[in-house]
Amino acid sequence: MTAATCEVLSPGSLAAAQALLRDRPDARFLGGGTLLHRELARTGWTGTLLDLTRVPVAHAWQPGQLGAAITMDRLAASGAAGLAPAAASIGNPDMRTRATVGGNCSPQVSGCVYLALLALDAAAVVLTPDGPRRAPLARWNASGTGAPLLAVRFEPAPMAFERIDTEPRGPRPLCAVALTRLPGGDGLRCAVGYAVPRPRVLTLEGDPYGALLAHVPADRHEITERCLRQALDQLRGTEESWTSCTGSGLNGPGSPP
Repeated sequence: MTAATCEVLSPGSLAAAQALLRDRPDARFLGGGTLLHRELARTGWTGTLLDLTRVPVAHAWQPGQLGAAITMDRLAASGAAGLAPAAASIGNPDMRTRATVGGNCSPQVSGCVYLALLALDAAAVVLTPDGPRRAPLARWNASGTGAPLLAVRFEPAPMAFERIDTEPRGPRPLCAVALTRLPGGDGLRCAVGYAVPRPRVLTLEGDPYGALLAHVPADRHEITERCLRQALDQLRGTEESWTSCTGSGLNGPGSPP
């Protein structure tokens, strides 16, 4: 379908991708394609697609850096604190082999891995005609993603991720929470989604339940409180094991499969 209606260009280097972006400013960007293929089928759009999955930085995999082309199945198998369970909660096994970090962070999805990265205060590395640029991930998401995402960067830290569904790994959670502890240990950085209209990042100090529920609709208080309680329990366990972590993995225990 895509090949019949669109010109697909696959640069193999950052320099080549940058040059194509200058020459084709109206091009769309292709990663895993789980969203774009459906859109093309629905709208019949024709034009140029830039497939960035061959650009090496899009497959970056090291502590504190995660390429946008890395798939959910690889991330789920990594054991990375918070990030692995967030990826494992997405869709079904077949979807996880195709869905990518970049797609999950897009404003059309703003999914579970995006929430986990917000809790880590991640930065987006985006491609511009003048080269890679960094910006807060939340700002890139809110901008409508005019610039393609190459990778995300963050400071590895103990993290917890929890979601509650109407059914196991259903199409849309009732609530999802990602937590990290703020530097110095005073308070928590909390990313919450699904129980609120748009993902939010909050600083929870003092009573974390009251601080979070103040931003959540009343009919979601009970499920959000339960999700936060489970995330707090998970965070304590992650922190206990963190001191024995060698740092060889993406975000703590575990390493790329």
